[in-house]
Amino acid sequence: MTGNKSFFETLVMEEGGNVTFGDGSKRNVVGKGTISVPGLPSLSNALFVDGLKANLISISHLSDEGYSVLFSKDYCSILKPDGQTLLKGMRSSDNCYCLEARIVSNHVSMDEQIELWHERLGHMNFRDLRTLGKFNCVRGLPKLGKKANGICGPCQQGKQTKSMHKKGKYLTTKEPLELLHMDLMGPMQTESLGGKRYIFVCVDDFSRFTWTYFLREKSETFDKFKMLCTKLQNEMNSNIRSIKRIRSDHGREFENATFETFCDGLGISHEFSAPRTPQQNGVVERKNRVLQEMARVMLLSNNVPRNLWAEAINTACYIGNRVFLRPGTRNTSYELWKGQEAKC
Repeated sequence: MTGNKSFFETLVMEEGGNVTFGDGSKRNVVGKGTISVPGLPSLSNALFVDGLKANLISISHLSDEGYSVLFSKDYCSILKPDGQTLLKGMRSSDNCYCLEARIVSNHVSMDEQIELWHERLGHMNFRDLRTLGKFNCVRGLPKLGKKANGICGPCQQGKQTKSMHKKGKYLTTKEPLELLHMDLMGPMQTESLGGKRYIFVCVDDFSRFTWTYFLREKSETFDKFKMLCTKLQNEMNSNIRSIKRIRSDHGREFENATFETFCDGLGISHEFSAPRTPQQNGVVERKNRVLQEMARVMLLSNNVPRNLWAEAINTACYIGNRVFLRPGTRNTSYELWKGQEAKC
């Protein structure tokens, strides 16, 4: 007996009395027919009981249909007339044998249907999937309802991305040279007019004033940094201000014994961004993009050879220092660094 009408191949609706269960409750028999569902024994004269949530199989009924039932201490098996196993079951804690049947039904809920099409179409997102069905954009795709929770486990795992790094709202430094951001761009596809292939970019965190140096090889990075340190210390008067911290990625041009010894000698703290997390050094990463875009546009608009990219980068850096406002202020980088307004 069952309460699932979709199991019946043929069903005659008729009053057939009632069924009394072990707890004393009763359910009405409202029909009788033949069950033919893949994964279940084919049974005739099966009862359709109104409101029955479980599917119950009579051992005597199975025997009358030609099936054999074997019981052991922990398991039971239903065998076809030819001896093949049709179903297996395990003994539960309440001394009932529960059959492990995989029932295939053509009748699926709207929630199951959208999950099915979601998987068929490469885990397409549910919103677009419903839109396709609603406007009949694809032949054979039915109209689909909303998924109950709107969550697909494999999608959550396979489409996940890194959390967004929120933009800082406040100034984290109080004076120039408190923190310098450094990075190395390159190698460029085309050598510059002077045979350079890399760009060493350094940005002061407080003022956002930027310096660029052009290198032939990565190994020249330390020499350029040492030269820049001397220049900045003289320009800002080392007795009053000195470089306190520098920040870079873990590139070998920055993370090496020579760099470490030099920084220790001057009392400079060297900070590193986490591996594969350029957002932690986002000030100079963003500056790299600005410089490249400005230089690229200048080269294209003036129709000049590509090997003049170093001159274009230099020009972009010069202009940017004098016209870009430091985020969070109304002052240009030049004014914060030099203490006076820039001239056009």
